[in-house]
Amino acid sequence: MDEREFLLKKHIKCPVCESRIEVLSVKSGKVIRTESDIDLRPRNTNGFDALKYGVYSCPVCGYTAMSRTFEDILRPQKKLVKEQIQANFRPKDEPPLESYTYDDAIKMHKLALVTAMVKRGKMSEKAYTALLIAWLWRGKREQLEAEDNERVIKNEPPVNTEEIKRCENEEKEHIKMAYDGFVSAMAEEVPPFIGMDMTTTEYLMAALAYETGNLEDAAKLISRVITDKYVNSRVKNKALEIKERIIEAIHDKES
Repeated sequence: MDEREFLLKKHIKCPVCESRIEVLSVKSGKVIRTESDIDLRPRNTNGFDALKYGVYSCPVCGYTAMSRTFEDILRPQKKLVKEQIQANFRPKDEPPLESYTYDDAIKMHKLALVTAMVKRGKMSEKAYTALLIAWLWRGKREQLEAEDNERVIKNEPPVNTEEIKRCENEEKEHIKMAYDGFVSAMAEEVPPFIGMDMTTTEYLMAALAYETGNLEDAAKLISRVITDKYVNSRVKNKALEIKERIIEAIHDKES
């Protein structure tokens, strides 16, 4: 699959240094969504991972943020970015990439997380960025596992075992970072968070709590989602699925 078929080159103005930059965006209508993971990580029927292209980065000043919030930066935040990022950034003189590997995407998303911290962005923004990084590590792991499976079919030894383990550890670390961030965000901010309403946020937090082994909090959160009379059927069905997993995990822990 040539990922360039799914991508569109756009030229936008960096809101920090005002340079005209080229970014990669996913073509609308090209990606067909299928059932998401339990923690809402989106999946596509054609195997293309649009998550890799959710961040824009300025090659001139280093300002990096999620595409949906790239232009949403206040004047005091611009000052912080100029003082703490642009002042130490070495502009890139190589041509823009035609597509991103998982390593490219993870690096850019980590820059987005650093930028969010430097500009003192909302906790929900930092938590969601950490979640995106976790999803990217998962995508990389799945890609490596598929490569090793193909080698096994050909009677060749797997070569990605150590890197797969690293991906698993990084994913777990960033899942916990995201969960802790959303807990703080719920205490400091009022949803919606990055387009997610209260019910969706509580569902996501329940899923992340379950993935981090925090079963007590997961059970409380998912109970609130299931009893919400305004929750849509899709979210409620996924919530019931998580509830069953939580019950099984609690039972396994006690036995």
